[in-house]
Amino acid sequence: MTEAQKDHQGWIMGRTETFLEPFFQAFNDADLMDARLIEWAEVLAPLSARAINAAMVDYHRNGPRSGKGKLLKPAVGDIYALGAKLEPPKGGGAKFDRAASFAERYKKEGVPPFYFKDDKLMAEVLDRGLLTADQLERHGAFIPSRHKPGKTTEGKEK
Repeated sequence: MTEAQKDHQGWIMGRTETFLEPFFQAFNDADLMDARLIEWAEVLAPLSARAINAAMVDYHRNGPRSGKGKLLKPAVGDIYALGAKLEPPKGGGAKFDRAASFAERYKKEGVPPFYFKDDKLMAEVLDRGLLTADQLERHGAFIPSRHKPGKTTEGKEK
């Protein structure tokens, strides 16, 4: 990751924290908040700062509201879609590969513990052979029975 990319990711994380703050009363789990900010930064990275900011402002003004008029909490995909409409993403908006990004970050710098609790992500990483079950199990990750040595898909010993 270049310095410019790191700066852009840092800007996205700061802007996202400010944007999401009204939707969360108090974040007692710093790892969870860090994981959420990292995920948003990864997904929004192809967009320019201008497009991200405009999308967040547009969401506050025009986003979906509850029956009582309260703005509903956005998903990162909502902001990405708005930003991509305003300004096409860098690199043509190639689809984000969350499993490959997770495996790459795990090998280079490590990842927050929250990610190891994502059963779907762990299963995809293992199914695609991006990391081994031993690597993930050391962090308490969910390991599907089909990836446990000496087990059948029913979880019985061979």
